Amino acid sequence: MPRLSRVSQCGKAVAEVMTGSQIHEILTPLSKLNSWVRASWDAKFDMHDAEAAVYLMKNRTIQYALALGIAKLRIVAVERPCKVCQGTGQYKWVNWHNEYDCHYEDCRRCATSGRVILKFAESTIENVRWHTPRPRAGFLPALNWDACERTDWEPEQPGAQLLRGEIIKLLNEAERYFVGDKLIPLAEGGLWRNPFGYSLHLEEVRTCFVCDRPANTQWNFGHPIYCPGIIWKQWICERCRSRALRYPKAWPANLNRHGRGMYCVGGWEDHVPMHDAAQSEIVREWLRRRGIVQGCIPPGGYAFLPAGEFVQVKAIRNGTAFVRGVTAPIYCSSVDGDFLAVPANNLRPWLHKQLPAAQESAVA
Repeated sequence: MPRLSRVSQCGKAVAEVMTGSQIHEILTPLSKLNSWVRASWDAKFDMHDAEAAVYLMKNRTIQYALALGIAKLRIVAVERPCKVCQGTGQYKWVNWHNEYDCHYEDCRRCATSGRVILKFAESTIENVRWHTPRPRAGFLPALNWDACERTDWEPEQPGAQLLRGEIIKLLNEAERYFVGDKLIPLAEGGLWRNPFGYSLHLEEVRTCFVCDRPANTQWNFGHPIYCPGIIWKQWICERCRSRALRYPKAWPANLNRHGRGMYCVGGWEDHVPMHDAAQSEIVREWLRRRGIVQGCIPPGGYAFLPAGEFVQVKAIRNGTAFVRGVTAPIYCSSVDGDFLAVPANNLRPWLHKQLPAAQESAVA
């Protein structure tokens, strides 16, 4: 079977080059998302982890627009009350161990003036203006921060209130223009390595999936359900918890021996069917961009090839699974290295075969 040499599907999840038309198309969804990330915590529907991806796409768009000469850049300054001393000029020091032990000192942040000057890099692309604070403007070219201009713009403006479906749709649209036809690798190590590794939080389901009635219980039997790329809270009736254990395990719990493992508290979480919203095309497209196909082994999962090799799945696209070997002879330690392309239906889940003792020790 042939190997893939640094294929674009498993390449880095950022656009290497953006054209003027792509920048024009991404401005509308990216502007709405840039306003949404300033909204309150509740208005983000637990999808605050998507902020890193939004800011990454915004910063890269500014870079490409500057390189194409279709963006203007200037430094603006805004005077605001000092947050350290609350505009009083006197900083209140409080002993953490004794709230009555406090005294006042001259505020060093504003030099006792109660006012501070904030500087921003104002980027203008067509009719869209974005403001990047000086501490986060390292991605921009060298700027003369002393050459400040006046502006009528005010920081800390309230963010846009969007519905959950609108947020997912805008995220999908922005990634479509920014990433293109590439696959976003779900790299290990958290969001600091892969800003696009956030999850979609779907609406809470208060209907018991066993009896199809509103969960009627005096106790809290709602628990988060973790599927690849998707999270939602599912409720169940107290009398239905034992009945749910007789249901067949739902995807992806049916593809490995241990189910959802640490995320299970009563065992019934492995039997929860897929959320209805996950069947929409906008969510399916978002999942496909990350190599996740419902019913198949998700990225990061383990499987066996027909010849018996133990492999890790990195992504699935159009019926093809990109895998790398965990043991010889197709071992590859680099996430962006060569991958083996095999038909997805040729993979046998971990559930169907026990690891030999030698391979178990190698994996451990």
